[in-house]
Amino acid sequence: MTIAAGVRCEDGFLLCADTLVSVSGYYKMGQSKLHFLNTKSCRAFFAAAGDVDFTHRALEVIKLFLDECEPELAKVKEALDNACFQIVDTWGSRVSDPLQMIGVISVKGSMAEFVKIAGYLVSPIKGGFSVIGSGEPLAHFLFSRGQLPTLGRSAAIRHAAYVLYNVKRTVDGCGGVTQFLFVNKDGGWHRPFENVWSFEFLKELEESFYRLDLQIQKIVPAVINYAMLDFPQVIDGIKQHIVEDRTQHLKKMGDREDAYIEQEIAKAEESPVDEEQSR
Repeated sequence: MTIAAGVRCEDGFLLCADTLVSVSGYYKMGQSKLHFLNTKSCRAFFAAAGDVDFTHRALEVIKLFLDECEPELAKVKEALDNACFQIVDTWGSRVSDPLQMIGVISVKGSMAEFVKIAGYLVSPIKGGFSVIGSGEPLAHFLFSRGQLPTLGRSAAIRHAAYVLYNVKRTVDGCGGVTQFLFVNKDGGWHRPFENVWSFEFLKELEESFYRLDLQIQKIVPAVINYAMLDFPQVIDGIKQHIVEDRTQHLKKMGDREDAYIEQEIAKAEESPVDEEQSR
């Protein structure tokens, strides 16, 4: 049971997934479903769903194929195709879940490629997003409501965080901490919400989403109740709550940034660099 997604935005590509892994009938644990392969021909980033052990073995095979091919985009795509064919031929009939991954392939000198792996088929992702796992129907519905390719990095990350938050609290088997991996169009990458410069915490953001949804849920009953004479006042009240909550969230981020700057200034004043040494 998984929710994993890939999102195309203005600055590059975002991979994200939950971290709940279920061993049917036994136990649940937290484990990352985001993977990075640094091969001789390219960099490859994946968000995976399905059987964990099968995925790890498949990634080993993919790395072998990518290590052996030339660092040209066409050759890399061919090697990925061949790797997936071999994986399915070898283990496809022995596992209950097919190979499922969303990936970004970055070859030096070429634009990064956004792909989806479903069994032996490797296909380009042409739209703004792709979703895999048991939470796919709900996630697809929520993602389809946004203008993802036109969003900047920060907005796309928050949109994805909102989608996965709702899937985790709704779909059985999806849960744990959400993880993100952002890949630039040239193959550079970093992990959002693990970067000190953002001053934004995922848990705090998800709590804000929860309060947002509580307010949004009031809109539909208000719209369908034609007898409600105070409809404008109800909508104004909802708007006020949402604005206040967003303002508080942004203030916490701003306070943390101010505190960090003050701390760095204090450090610099406590240990000034000798002028001769700085030359």
